[in-house]
Amino acid sequence: MNEQEIIKAIAELDGWTNIPMFGGSGFWYQNFSELTRDSAEHGTLKGAHAEYQLPPYLTSRDAIVPVIEKQEYNIQLRFARALAKICDADRWHEKENYAMQILKSIPCQLCEALLRATGRWKD
Repeated sequence: MNEQEIIKAIAELDGWTNIPMFGGSGFWYQNFSELTRDSAEHGTLKGAHAEYQLPPYLTSRDAIVPVIEKQEYNIQLRFARALAKICDADRWHEKENYAMQILKSIPCQLCEALLRATGRWKD
C-alpha cells in the first residue's frame, strides 16, 4: 500500500469520512450525524469536525495509538500478533526482549499492524 492508501484506511478506522467536493479530494469529516444540503453547491454539517488534512498517522505515535486503543479487544489481540511479526519480536523468547521490540516500533509499523489486524492491508 502507498502512504495515501494507508492514511485513508487508518482515518476511516478513526471515524473520519471523506466527502468529495467540487471534483477535488474534498474535506474529511469526523463524527458527523447529518449532512443537509441547502443547494447543489452548499451543505452544512451538524455535530461534525472538518479538516483539510488528516492526522499524521504514519509519523506520529500520538496520532496512531488512540486509533489502536479504540479498536475492539479481538482486533487489539490480532494487532499485537501482527506487530510482533512486523518487528520480528515473535522470534524472541525472553519477555523483556519481546516487550522492548514492541516498544521500539515506529508509527508506520503500528499502522501496518493495525491494517493487517482489521483485514484492510493490501500487499
